[in-house]
Amino acid sequence: MNRLNNTSARVEKARALMRSHNVGGLLLVNLGDGKGSNIRYLSGFTGSTSVCLLTPEAKVLKTDYRYQLQARQESAGWDVRWEGGYLINELSDLIKEFVPKRLGILGGEITLEKANEFRVGIPEVEFVALPNIVREIRAVKDIEEVSTIRKAVRLMEEVLQELWGMVQPGVTTDCDLATALKIKLIQRGSGVSFAPIILSGSDSAFIHGDPFKLRKERELNGISPAEKVIQRGDIIQFDVGCLVDGYASDISRAVVVGRATDEQKKVHTALLEVIRATAAYYRKDVLAKKAQEEADRILKMRGFGEKLAHGLGHGIGLEVHELPNTSKSQNHIFQAGNIVSLEPGIYQEGFGGMRIERDVLVTEGDPEFLDELPTDLIELQ
Repeated sequence: MNRLNNTSARVEKARALMRSHNVGGLLLVNLGDGKGSNIRYLSGFTGSTSVCLLTPEAKVLKTDYRYQLQARQESAGWDVRWEGGYLINELSDLIKEFVPKRLGILGGEITLEKANEFRVGIPEVEFVALPNIVREIRAVKDIEEVSTIRKAVRLMEEVLQELWGMVQPGVTTDCDLATALKIKLIQRGSGVSFAPIILSGSDSAFIHGDPFKLRKERELNGISPAEKVIQRGDIIQFDVGCLVDGYASDISRAVVVGRATDEQKKVHTALLEVIRATAAYYRKDVLAKKAQEEADRILKMRGFGEKLAHGLGHGIGLEVHELPNTSKSQNHIFQAGNIVSLEPGIYQEGFGGMRIERDVLVTEGDPEFLDELPTDLIELQ
């Protein structure tokens, strides 16, 4: 399936949701604030500044003069326009041209207060706040998206194994590995999908720690060495991801430098038990939070706290955190085509932390793990 056919199918899904919400148009906005995933999903356009107006008859992409060639190339089949000035100043003219009586504004993209800045002069248009319905469509990946994310996972696994081969106890630092990760991805035409979490020893207990930020904090406090030097016996927690054609991967593995202790093995074994048990819930039509509840039950039974310190899973796609998620405050239901992380973790101050994260494709039948790296406890000798 080519890009044009893919985006056309996505547009029709968005139009169907517009009808269900009784709006005659949908306004998508990216004013250079990084909120362009929905626009990219529907139109293929990857520029940093753009708006889309979608109606039952029209699909208009508007950007500024920097992107006129790029927009025509990436968004074939769209009515592509551009302006020389600040984009938001031109939106009221665009809306006037099509005058949908009820115009949907997506939650998380632009507030109604901001919309009021360009609705002056078009009182006949009612602005309607909608949930992020395009984000909901994005939760179900098509064949092309699954293939692309699979490539991102393969690439990340390849680089991750190279990083393991770099570890020299007493020499290598966490920052060395994080720097090497970024360089290796750039050399492959990729980049990180989020700031790499590569932490060793007791630092691995920082769930979303950044080795560079930890180094800066130690420098400010006069702690030496500021960079954590990896030692024999340390856990090294890797939570890393990369991008392929804009789509993210997100995988985690914990390794031990040298022979693992009984306690390290105990923690790792508990995580594998959680993965085996909760993967059974990553199925079509199953309430996602049931997987979270099962993970909490197992960890409590094994003596590792009342519940996970973070969510068990989140969707992965154009953003590294998408719908659906396993939060017990939500009622997301898994659908075939979801790609969702499965990432139990155990963290203890002084001991460190371990997290195993797998990328799971929900199918019409059994769940499929997209990552192929071993989940056995790896001991780097």
